[in-house]
Amino acid sequence: MNGTEIGYVLYNVYVSKSSTLYIGQFMVYPLHRRKGYFKIMLEETRKIAKSLGCPTMTLSVGSIDETEDFLFNLYKRYGFSELKGNWMQATTRVINDNTLEKDTKGTPREDSPRKP
Repeated sequence: MNGTEIGYVLYNVYVSKSSTLYIGQFMVYPLHRRKGYFKIMLEETRKIAKSLGCPTMTLSVGSIDETEDFLFNLYKRYGFSELKGNWMQATTRVINDNTLEKDTKGTPREDSPRKP
């Protein structure tokens, strides 16, 4: 984008038995949404996590710009699985078409209606 800022990702790494990259904030600015930048930014974040030795990435879904349903579906499309509450998790392994491999180890998220 010729040096144009399209968004940002803020993350922390938690080291324990299995290091995890926690995505604290993931933002594609409104002017640049629905143009494929989310996928590019998520793939770069996955590469960073993998280079830091983190086999998983986690995040909590919430936004003032988009509904939680939209965000849950978006992250699921890129390999995240739902955990309890508003939490989601994905492994940093790549499968076909550079999408993240789904993690089947997490606790399933409780089915409850989300507020739009």
